[in-house]
Amino acid sequence: MKYSDFFVEMIYKGENTVRFPSLPKGDYASMKTQILRTICGALALIMLLFTVSCKTVDPSEEPSTDSEPSAEESNKTEKPTEEPSEEELLRQQLEELMALSEPMLDFWPNSDRTFSVAAAKKNIKGIAGAIVIPETHQGFPVTSVADDAFRDCDQLTSIIVSESVTSLGERAFSDMDELQIAVLSEGITTVSVGAFSGCHKLTSVVIGESVTTIEDAAFRSCFDLLAVNIPKTLTSIGNAAFQDCEKLTEVTFPATLKSIGNYAFARCRGLTSVILPDTLESIGMGTFESCSGVTEIYLGKTLTAIPNKAFWHCDRLTEIIIPETVTELGERVFEGCTNLVKIELPPNITLIPDAAFESCSNLESIELPDDVTQIGKYAFDSCTKLKSIKLPPMLTYIGHSAFRECKSLESISLPSGFDEIYAGMFENCKSLKEVELSSDIKSITMTVFRYCTSLETIRFNGTSEEWEQISKDSYWDEETGDYVVICTDKTLNK
Repeated sequence: MKYSDFFVEMIYKGENTVRFPSLPKGDYASMKTQILRTICGALALIMLLFTVSCKTVDPSEEPSTDSEPSAEESNKTEKPTEEPSEEELLRQQLEELMALSEPMLDFWPNSDRTFSVAAAKKNIKGIAGAIVIPETHQGFPVTSVADDAFRDCDQLTSIIVSESVTSLGERAFSDMDELQIAVLSEGITTVSVGAFSGCHKLTSVVIGESVTTIEDAAFRSCFDLLAVNIPKTLTSIGNAAFQDCEKLTEVTFPATLKSIGNYAFARCRGLTSVILPDTLESIGMGTFESCSGVTEIYLGKTLTAIPNKAFWHCDRLTEIIIPETVTELGERVFEGCTNLVKIELPPNITLIPDAAFESCSNLESIELPDDVTQIGKYAFDSCTKLKSIKLPPMLTYIGHSAFRECKSLESISLPSGFDEIYAGMFENCKSLKEVELSSDIKSITMTVFRYCTSLETIRFNGTSEEWEQISKDSYWDEETGDYVVICTDKTLNK
């Protein structure tokens, strides 16, 4: 359905607010033009029909169709008039809407002979639900919108910020229950903290190309947000900026982007791909946490760290290549990526952190870099399809429960260099048949091999006497198979 058709139908049904049946996509200029055309066209129709419906015509005053034109009228020659361009018409309509919007707003003067929009009038309804922030007030420029100016204005459906405005206050448009469309001017450089937070019905935002920063929680909990153009000038996205934008399906990150904050896109379940620019220097903790629709991730070429929970529970992610520039992974970074089958780790990683790959239940194999010295607790817990893993020679520490519930793991060889096997390390690895241990082992703590029901062989690279001297806690081999311990001098039974 065309916009014009939709609005005509809407108006004749008696509706009196601007609604948006679909969303334009594209760059800033095209999105802005389409949205402004939609809003202005709809409001023009509403005002026209309202005017017509209010007119009463007295039949006695109707002009006679039989009357002859006067000589003066006959001598008049009509001069051709040029039709205004669409741009001029749009500008004219916007100016009319600004004039209608101005009385609905409160202003306060700034020290530089400009004005701020201080607040919207109580119970503001706008013009059929729309407000256009004017460019001037009392002949002076309007350059800013104050903190909380439109907060909780729950009868407005659209906001247009004029080109004179260069700054937005914190939470300027937050918690507007019915807001659907917002158009920001090209003079704004920062989308402020919580600017549109809690606007649950906001579906589309047009951001000016001058914006360099989207601050913390700017669009948090905009549940219906479908489209937002990320300007090519953007350098940073703040903490929780788009958190819980559940219907957001696509974000194009510009080459200018340097940083993305903590939980910036957490629980954006509609996202299907994350393509980060090669210039990106940092992402925050939980940046894409629970983006359960993401199947594709490209991490660029300049990241040095992937922090805690960055891709936690990205359920549909199947494959990821981590760039060679990365030297640090955070805890629980890929935990719960249940469809992850393949991952390539860069050579400079030295630590596999706690729960890094916990519950990656489809991961069948992984190659650890030779420089890895530590594997944290629960690192591969519940990787139920992991069949094999080669532990690097520099390894000196494996945390407790690191391979617990790896039910497909058939064999494991622990290199020399560490002296203790911590609790639950291989607990419930039901397919584990063979384990190789170095003579450096001095302690095996509780439940290390508990429920390893297929265990057949422990190869110990030391003498039987050294094996007997190892401290073994209770339940370390509870309910295992009938294994034998093959030492350098003889074989021992369970």
